[in-house]
Amino acid sequence: MLRGHIVRRIVALAAVLSLTPTIPLGAQCPDGSRPPCASPLDTARYVILPFTHREGSQPQQLDGADCAELLVEAFQRWTDVRLADKTRVYDALERRRSRTPFRIGFDTGLAIARQLGAGRLVMGQLWNFGDTLRLTANLYDAARGGAPLRQAAARVPANSGAVGAAFNALADSLLGAGPAAATGTGADQTHSLRALAAYSLGERAIRSWDLGGAARQFRSAVAADSEYAQAFLRLGQVLLWAGDSTPDAVRDRATVARHAGDLLGSLGPTDRALLLAQQAMFERRWPDACERHREVLRADSLNFAA
Repeated sequence: MLRGHIVRRIVALAAVLSLTPTIPLGAQCPDGSRPPCASPLDTARYVILPFTHREGSQPQQLDGADCAELLVEAFQRWTDVRLADKTRVYDALERRRSRTPFRIGFDTGLAIARQLGAGRLVMGQLWNFGDTLRLTANLYDAARGGAPLRQAAARVPANSGAVGAAFNALADSLLGAGPAAATGTGADQTHSLRALAAYSLGERAIRSWDLGGAARQFRSAVAADSEYAQAFLRLGQVLLWAGDSTPDAVRDRATVARHAGDLLGSLGPTDRALLLAQQAMFERRWPDACERHREVLRADSLNFAA
């Protein structure tokens, strides 16, 4: 009887074990630990580590921590970018005995990013060559490691006042925001990566004359950034080209007309005239619209929109 009881318990235990998923011997979580894994890494959160000085290069005005601080400030220009807490970053470095001058290994960088829940890791190098400061930075997928997702480089005179601009350019390249993409004629247009991405897709749709697709992308751009003047301008233009009279288009025309006055300061002379022409057309002020278009054509007789 006792033997039968033991057999039944063994059978029950075997049944439970058969229902338990096995863990492959090589299984590993993104943070390097064994399963069960924590929450997925946040791909919109970035860890920016102090830059490493190249061998034989001595810091002059900037050290690796200064470079990281300047790049953090450049990233913060974008409203939908999240950065890992600076105190926690340096605490993680201290726990790994990484101090000035920083020589941070790639595996260490990945481990810190994963520890802080960041899906993106930025590591860089700097070195001085004569009176020139050279900078390189790489963006990595913290979960997978491997080759950089993006790479960027800058060169700036060490004693010039252009250091901030160089780090802004590095940040924009690493985030996929090209140097001209966020800039209209004479003004910085948006600090939203989502808005910029939608705007770029809208421009691509125009090149294939997909006006409906372009309108959808420009709507997304202004939804992400209600002060994105270039996106409003392009939305109004594709609505005119398409002759769109759907309820969505009627609403958008009214929105462009209503906001036009607030957006003019972010545009150059030609775009200002085009936006005022759109406003006049949407409000059925035809003589005003014609005069604005003539104004553009007097300056550029080949302007397609005019």
